[in-house]
Amino acid sequence: MSLWLTHPLFLPSLIVGVTIVLWATSLLPEFITALLFFAAAMMAKIAPPEVIFGGFASSAFWLVFSGFVLGIAIRKTGLADRAAQALSARLTDSWPRMVGSVVLLSYALAFVMPSNMGRIALLMPIVAAMARRAGIVDGSRGWFGLALA
Repeated sequence: MSLWLTHPLFLPSLIVGVTIVLWATSLLPEFITALLFFAAAMMAKIAPPEVIFGGFASSAFWLVFSGFVLGIAIRKTGLADRAAQALSARLTDSWPRMVGSVVLLSYALAFVMPSNMGRIALLMPIVAAMARRAGIVDGSRGWFGLALA
């Protein structure tokens, strides 16, 4: 038994395993689980701080993070509903036209925001509002089809 406890990967595996269980079961909010992971990794000295927090120095992280912030802002301010109203007046007549417009909008946005995750976070509130205006029920096959476009 002591062989397992003295193995150099035991503590990192334990910390990562507990973090995965907490995320999967939602026993704690996600942000608290993440903070506990960072705190445990630092206290256990699993790796240097530059390695543990190295992902925050990446420009890709900040691009995706800004996309999520903009997506939330678009939904909270009502801009998603206004954009969906402007788009849905002409595009909700047919399913292929609506899907095609979402795809073209995503491609056009790729020149401004190259990150796929950022674009998804930015477009999902608009697409969800457009689906609502077209009478597509949340969680239906049509809604998922439009979201995947």
